[in-house]
Amino acid sequence: MSGITSGVGVFSGINREQIIGQLLAIDARPKSISQKRIVQLQGLQAAYLDVNSKISALRTAAKAFGTNNLFNAAATSSSNQDVLTAKASAGAAQGSYSFVVDRLVSTQQTLSNGFANSGTDGIGLTKLTIESSQARLDRDTDLSQLNGGAGIARGKIIVTDSSGAQATIDLSRVGTVNDVITAINSTTGVRVRASVDGDRFVIRDNAGGSGAVTIADAPDSTTATSLGIIGTNAGGLITGSRVNTLGGQTALSSLNGGLGVAIRTEISTAATPDFRIKARSGVSFDIDIGDTYATVDGKLTKTRSAATDLAGVVQRINEQSGGAITASIDTATNALKLVDNTVPDSGDPFVVEEINNGTTARDLGIIASTTGGTINGRRLNAALNSTLLRNLNGGQGISGNGAFNVTLANGTALNLTVDANTSVTDFIRDFNSAASGRATLALNKTGVGFTLTDNTTGATQQQISGAGATSLGFTAGNFSSTTLNSARSQLQYISDSTRLDTLNGGAGIGTGQIELINSYGERSVVAIDSSVQTIADLKRRLTGNQLKARVNDKGDGILIEEVQKPAGAGGSKISIKDISGGVARTLNLVGTASGTGTSNKIDGSFERVITFSATDTLEQVSTKINEAGALASASILSDGSSARPFRLSLTARSSGLAGSFVVESEGVDLGLTNTAEARNARVFFGSADPAKGVLLTSTTNTITGAIDKVSVDLKGVSSSPVTLTVSKDTTAIEKGITDFIDAFNALADSIDSRSKYDADTQKRGVLLGDSTSSSFRAQLFSLAVGAPVGVSGRYQSLSQVGVTFSNSKLSLNTDKLRQALATDPKAVADLFAAKGATTSTTSQQPIRDRNGNVIPGAFTNTTQSGTFTSQGVLERIADLADRYTRSTDGLFTRQNKTIDDQIKSANARISAIDAGIERRRSLLNSQFLRMEEAIGKLQSQQGSISNLSNLVGR
Repeated sequence: MSGITSGVGVFSGINREQIIGQLLAIDARPKSISQKRIVQLQGLQAAYLDVNSKISALRTAAKAFGTNNLFNAAATSSSNQDVLTAKASAGAAQGSYSFVVDRLVSTQQTLSNGFANSGTDGIGLTKLTIESSQARLDRDTDLSQLNGGAGIARGKIIVTDSSGAQATIDLSRVGTVNDVITAINSTTGVRVRASVDGDRFVIRDNAGGSGAVTIADAPDSTTATSLGIIGTNAGGLITGSRVNTLGGQTALSSLNGGLGVAIRTEISTAATPDFRIKARSGVSFDIDIGDTYATVDGKLTKTRSAATDLAGVVQRINEQSGGAITASIDTATNALKLVDNTVPDSGDPFVVEEINNGTTARDLGIIASTTGGTINGRRLNAALNSTLLRNLNGGQGISGNGAFNVTLANGTALNLTVDANTSVTDFIRDFNSAASGRATLALNKTGVGFTLTDNTTGATQQQISGAGATSLGFTAGNFSSTTLNSARSQLQYISDSTRLDTLNGGAGIGTGQIELINSYGERSVVAIDSSVQTIADLKRRLTGNQLKARVNDKGDGILIEEVQKPAGAGGSKISIKDISGGVARTLNLVGTASGTGTSNKIDGSFERVITFSATDTLEQVSTKINEAGALASASILSDGSSARPFRLSLTARSSGLAGSFVVESEGVDLGLTNTAEARNARVFFGSADPAKGVLLTSTTNTITGAIDKVSVDLKGVSSSPVTLTVSKDTTAIEKGITDFIDAFNALADSIDSRSKYDADTQKRGVLLGDSTSSSFRAQLFSLAVGAPVGVSGRYQSLSQVGVTFSNSKLSLNTDKLRQALATDPKAVADLFAAKGATTSTTSQQPIRDRNGNVIPGAFTNTTQSGTFTSQGVLERIADLADRYTRSTDGLFTRQNKTIDDQIKSANARISAIDAGIERRRSLLNSQFLRMEEAIGKLQSQQGSISNLSNLVGR
């Protein structure tokens, strides 16, 4: 017999599968009970998950009043949304504010001459230099810097020319010196011409009349007086009084041609002095003009902010020297003055010197050593609309004796001296005065260098020489043309005090990590975070690991160079790359040095020099400019003309003055002209009269900082004032309360719908009889109708402000809420969202070893949270929700874990039952097999006996 192959016995005819199945079904009854229990538990778990989710939503809605500061939410409305709109964040200062939008921001756009095609013929361009307009040698001086930092009184002036013609000129909207000049020179009805000379305005009469030229203040205005031009002159020239003077209000950031003053910014209680003064008595004083810190109540606290103006510097010197040194501002020379009040001893000199490798004393113009008792500092500001000569050549200024010698074609010899401590316009004026029309010195077309024009004729060999001439960028030697151009003067516009957020057209440099590999192959990683705010901070962060960071020789970027070990220079080229962020890229430092030794450095100059092949087409030129990542992006414009329609268009990447740029080309004159000038947005704030308002400027069409926590978006200009109203945003409060009520009611529905008994279907809700959910529900409802804790305001229940509870639901009476907010908004806020400090206690518990013995001196600290000193109703509800839903010890969390354990246990029982059934199945199959075998043998024996009987019967 080969075995059983079907469920029915061959010999017995018994259906084995049916019988075994019936027997095993009896054994499986406990499994069915466990499976039903799992279904119940899973239903309960699903209910818990849903309730838990809705509790979390309720907690979020309840906490929103504190998290989003909804009771301090503010709304804005504009009287003319075509001119301006605004967005306010929580806590914005409420009130009505007046704005006069004088102009919107504009972005510089520059166009070239036309070309016949854009992609076929080369245009002959070999080099293009693009750089920030900060490289220009001229400026447009802010009026706020005049009169010792007090600015001018905007308003109207009355001008009478020599012919007797009179005009009232409105200067109520001026912000810069050029604004004043333009307003006067463009006025019709009178013929006068305004300009600047040194530190003053000059008004020249062009009417040619017999009378005097007169400038007076208009009624209720002192503008002419504050500009220094009030007066009368019969000679046709009013030379104003000096208005470009320094004073206590002069901002340090405006000094040195905008390079400012470097101040140490280390956050530490340790002394961080900026410079040292040594008196003739031998006593030294370390002067700190930066932030000062002290430990207050165990915390490092700023006790005094850094000086931001000259008054602050003077005060620090006088205080910290204890009266031994007297510092003051010399308005006649626009410099600081120090007087040593001590008694000289042993011939010690009066000295001001740098310490800690700083530049503060130099930046303040007071670094000196003298045997006398007075140090007269150097001039700290440039002439009006000019720049300082000492900032040329990357800050190296004028070298040698400053000689500037020119021989003209007619044999005239002009021999002058360039005074390194004066301004560019000062020397231009002095030269042109000495030349008396025979020669002219001026800025070149792009303003980054000089042009010398010989206006004479003759056979004399033209010549230029002297240290002053070469310092201004002229090549010493003979020349034979009428016009002689200098090289770029490389005006320094980046210094230690330069803020990083002003770089890249105001886009800053961001944050991230930089990898630097030095000349010895050693790697370092430097993190640049938000605490790095100035070039000085950046230099300190990047210097190290045999590398030094400094301002480059052109004064327009950071340079990283090798610091050699005693054994000599390294053999590898310095390399720099970004690991995260783009700091190195935005600083133009990504790459590898060009060589080793003196060439082992990476220069992050912001001057972009782009080289081309003369055969490059207009399209190829445009592509290369964009790939260079300069301040301007390039595109090709077609003006539709038939002959030469294609033009190269250069557009600043950043709006406003921060994005303005200068361009110089070589190989071909592109004929570049500005079709749109870079200008900042300008707004007068706080008064309907611009003359009385505060002048605000921005490099974008967004004004921030005028009103605390309000951002104003400019849409158009206005001749009349626009009123912006900032008020409490009751809509946000109502929405927050409605969101809370919706979350509350959804949670109540979720619990109640699962906790009822349906008599018709005789079905029980999955949460019926569940103590966890019913306890939570009871506490929730109690808090909803209860009072806040530690709140003494007039409102002590939600129903008093329109939130009522009925039939397990909350509802809102909007009118009652609005009335309560109008009556006592603070009391409403406290009712909902008060949250005072918590109290807590900390105790020490001894640590024991494995034998239970206390380990001497070993403790664990256990902190027990206390209660809030005050807590609004919604904060109490949020606290309740938190206790039930915390991920580690929340009551629903623990209950859910218990259910998980029960399901696992039930599944384990089912697995055990299944295993027992399989063992039982195997046993029954074995028994059936043996029975079949026995029956088969009996049947075989019976057959044999039957055969024997048949044989006997014969």
